[in-house]
Amino acid sequence: ELTAEGETLYRHVSAAFEQLQAGEEALLRGGGLDGGILRIAATEIALHVFLLPVLSRFRGRYPGVHIRLFNGSTPAAIDELKNGLADLAFVTSPIDMTDKLRSTPLTEVQEIAVCGSAYRSLTGSPVTLEALAEYPMISLGADGSAYRQFFAENHVPFEPDIEAATADQILPMVKANLGIGFVPASFPSEEDWGHSIFRIDLTETVPLRKVCMVESTQHPAAAAARELKSICLAQARV
Repeated sequence: ELTAEGETLYRHVSAAFEQLQAGEEALLRGGGLDGGILRIAATEIALHVFLLPVLSRFRGRYPGVHIRLFNGSTPAAIDELKNGLADLAFVTSPIDMTDKLRSTPLTEVQEIAVCGSAYRSLTGSPVTLEALAEYPMISLGADGSAYRQFFAENHVPFEPDIEAATADQILPMVKANLGIGFVPASFPSEEDWGHSIFRIDLTETVPLRKVCMVESTQHPAAAAARELKSICLAQARV
């Protein structure tokens, strides 16, 4: 096991190694579309709602390009982009933007409140946010600000009992009756509906969220990133 001093040294050395590796891969990425590496940071919602078919199309055109995908929360994906460890980030709003970043909306996402069989009594007629807040809530931790704002605008405190790291963790926990969550309407499968997942209709309107492509204005985009961006813009639905 590493000593305390060894842990400190490791943190510094590993960060430096990541930067060196990113520099080597940047050289590979600049070499065209016959090879090299394309590094993408994406949230789970952005991946499933928009990015997967785009990546399939890109892969069909440029099979020689190696795709490296980092999957995490919106803040984590933006950090990957800021640190030069990703060429493009695909995230869901809201986004903490700076003048060094440029964001392009690609599509909109409608999220809904869902529950498991233990909370099925909440279905059948519209429920207010105030009534919903009386039950255990499951939410994203790092980028759950969208729902904090939604609840605050309706003068209801938002205090989730469970915080998930990524959106794909919410649905299994809802199925296990750990609480109520908000997920994109397309996330539950046909087999889920009416069996392990039930929709809760709200009296308040859940705001739409946007899936956005974020790029750095500080670093020139390599050929693979430019081509992926072009495909994304052609498929944009906003």
